[in-house]
Amino acid sequence: MGLPLRYGKKSYEWCLDYKQMAKHCRTSTGLREWTKEEMMAYLDWSEAEDSRIDAQVVTEMGDNPLGSKRRGMDDIWRRAERDAEEQEALYSAERQEERSCIIIS
Repeated sequence: MGLPLRYGKKSYEWCLDYKQMAKHCRTSTGLREWTKEEMMAYLDWSEAEDSRIDAQVVTEMGDNPLGSKRRGMDDIWRRAERDAEEQEALYSAERQEERSCIIIS
């Protein structure tokens, strides 16, 4: 929609990687290429998510990063699982709230 591009070519290439968005969007009518706006939205979301996780790590570690309570990969996987559950609960609550809204036009 004519928005200025905020990211460089490498960022757009990164988001089209198969581990991220993939090269094409699957719709009910078939495959299509992602728009720049969709790629920018994905990159914005990715930056926000990285910032959220970084802040969470800083909070958990406090002033002493070497005094971490983590004990190996099991602890990291448990934390990732708990974070996924928290995000799913948040998303479910938002969807429930949207369904309960009355829209008057």
